[in-house]
Amino acid sequence: MNISMLSEGDSARILNIDGGSHLYRQRLFAAGVRPGARCHVIQSAPLGDPIKVSVNGHMIALRRAEAQVILVDPASIEVCYDA
Repeated sequence: MNISMLSEGDSARILNIDGGSHLYRQRLFAAGVRPGARCHVIQSAPLGDPIKVSVNGHMIALRRAEAQVILVDPASIEVCYDA
């Protein structure tokens, strides 16, 4: 399962970054997106692209196509109904 499949308010633990260019993976790592980190989907744009995600206190906006390379653990998904 990848991060683009999460709904607004969902959070999950990142398993791996699978795909994308080396430079893109480096940028994600620099923003705190790495295995073991907890991510939280803050908001989705009205047409679904981009999505705003919080990872370790960093807010980042990801296109859905870019977010598909970030794999999350389905067993770690938590839903926040206050979002």
